[in-house]
Amino acid sequence: MAETPVMLVYHPAQPKDSLGLTSFLFKTLGLSLHEPVTLVWPGQSVVLNPYLTQSQGNVIHLPSPLAEKLHLPDKCTISVSVNPSSQTLKLKPILAILVSDLTHPPPFGELNDFLREVIRYAQKRAVVAYVVTLPELAPCKGPLWGWTYEENDWVKRRFPLPHVIYNRISSRKIERSSLYATLKKNLAKEQIILFNQTFLNKWDTYVTLASQDELKKYLPHTVHFDGRASLKEMLKKYPVLYLKPVHGSLGRGIYKLMRAPSGFQVIYNTLAGEMVRYFFSLKSLVVFLSKRIKRPYILQEGINLLNVEGGPVDFRVLMQKNGNGQWQVTSLVARIGGQNQIVSNISRGGKMARVLPTLKCCGVAHPKELRSKLASLAKQAAQAIDQGKGGLFGELGVDLAVSTQEQIYILEVNAKPSKTTEALPTQGKKVRPSVRHLVDYTIYLSRLRDEVEP
Repeated sequence: MAETPVMLVYHPAQPKDSLGLTSFLFKTLGLSLHEPVTLVWPGQSVVLNPYLTQSQGNVIHLPSPLAEKLHLPDKCTISVSVNPSSQTLKLKPILAILVSDLTHPPPFGELNDFLREVIRYAQKRAVVAYVVTLPELAPCKGPLWGWTYEENDWVKRRFPLPHVIYNRISSRKIERSSLYATLKKNLAKEQIILFNQTFLNKWDTYVTLASQDELKKYLPHTVHFDGRASLKEMLKKYPVLYLKPVHGSLGRGIYKLMRAPSGFQVIYNTLAGEMVRYFFSLKSLVVFLSKRIKRPYILQEGINLLNVEGGPVDFRVLMQKNGNGQWQVTSLVARIGGQNQIVSNISRGGKMARVLPTLKCCGVAHPKELRSKLASLAKQAAQAIDQGKGGLFGELGVDLAVSTQEQIYILEVNAKPSKTTEALPTQGKKVRPSVRHLVDYTIYLSRLRDEVEP
């Protein structure tokens, strides 16, 4: 069904069972003036008697009492799809951005700028967007309390259930909670689409990528850490190893292990800064690690990375699905770690840089060709995760590295790429591409929902 953007305007004097349409909308939507119209939104519908208004353009006039049932703001812009044969108008799409709970600074911490940008841009695209917390959404009973951004401030108001939900829950523990399990069960009943519904597990991600022959050669040798046996075997093969938590993110909990002339060296980060420890035997190293590591870890081959002034360089590719549901590169940036740092994460003091100048600075012979290969490999990795993991993903952050021999490696795939201002800066007053693609994909998913609804 074709979609038309409209503005909803409430009138206190308008009869409670009426629907006012301009002559332009009657013609565009192909509705009859002499038959009732069924207005539909998530979970509810109402039958109204249409009449011709004297207004111009794409304006729908509604009685004020209906605002208390619709729970859509006055003068909001939203699309309608029409079925002329049944005189049915569907209001869509409605996007809910799911967060764990309110945080500091209020209401959504470091996501404030990004969420504000999504809400503002969604309105320009005739999409109603709001932010909702997990406790509020889990029962899937509308209306629910959500947050929007109006007149330069965050406003809490009632909203209808959404058509599409974008998951920005920031805690793996919360995603493993019974409340989140309840939410997913209820969403399935209501046929509400949830995307990026889970964090990725580093070991499962490695296994998924390694199952693809065309990707396996781009993976550093990785094993599940089981203590002495795996550590001894990997240290025989490689002078440098990285010990990474299966469920970790933002560079937390990583250990760099190196063979040294008189034993082994370990480098890791703490709240007090970087720590360096030396061990004269494998046994003493295993004892140290066993005391600190109480959750699943992987052991990964260390790569002799390209570097800038001693700082390791890797590359973050933000992959997103577009308005046709196809993966595309939204951004590709270099990340340069501090001198002799074990990670290049922005959250750990790394800095962003443009890819081509960074590759040139590293002495790469054909930087444009290598940049193209990085983008192509990131797309292949995103497609493999999307097909192999189950669930629905709309965006993925793919971390790649290049060795001093110009061999590309896939380091990690992240289902919750950063949305802070520092990690994805806006340029001037332009809407960042990741926001545009998010709204494009929301519109695409709402159309898919129409195809499965009766």
